[in-house]
Amino acid sequence: MQLEAAKGAIAQNSLAEATDRVERAGDMARVGLGEARRSVLALRPRSLQHASLCMALDDLLKRMTNGSGLQAEFHLEGDEPAMPAGWEEGLLRVAQESLTNTIKHAKAKNFRATLTIGTKEIQFRLVDDGSGFDLHAEHEGFGLLGMKERVDQIGGQFILRSMPGQGTEIQIILNNSAKEKPDNGGAHA
Repeated sequence: MQLEAAKGAIAQNSLAEATDRVERAGDMARVGLGEARRSVLALRPRSLQHASLCMALDDLLKRMTNGSGLQAEFHLEGDEPAMPAGWEEGLLRVAQESLTNTIKHAKAKNFRATLTIGTKEIQFRLVDDGSGFDLHAEHEGFGLLGMKERVDQIGGQFILRSMPGQGTEIQIILNNSAKEKPDNGGAHA
């Protein structure tokens, strides 16, 4: 659109406006390229087949925020969890989408992912200190809906908290006592 506007400005001999439009188009292209690179890197997180969920989450946060100016950290509270593969994949993908939204929209300085393992439930909190947003306003894109659907698919509860100027928090709660135990190599009791 900026290039079309520049083309129109050139046709009207408004070189200053044309130059401004071309510069804006270049800026937008650079931002888009940065987002695309981060998304491609995020598609290749450390495989959950070769690393624990905690290692994969830590790796994801480091790779996606590299060069972004956003400080991201992962914390585990409790023992390293053994959980169904679908849960691990779901939590990893929600973290990826949440961090993508933070980088693209929130103007945040800090992002924190905390996985809390209890005997009855697993809680996963994703919190940024960014601009926040009105939960009741209409939102473009499918990021929030996709995260909620992913959590629904694994039987979890998805809680979203945000207010303009107050940052955003996503909380996922999974019933730890009802989970299917991961396969332990075919051994039976």
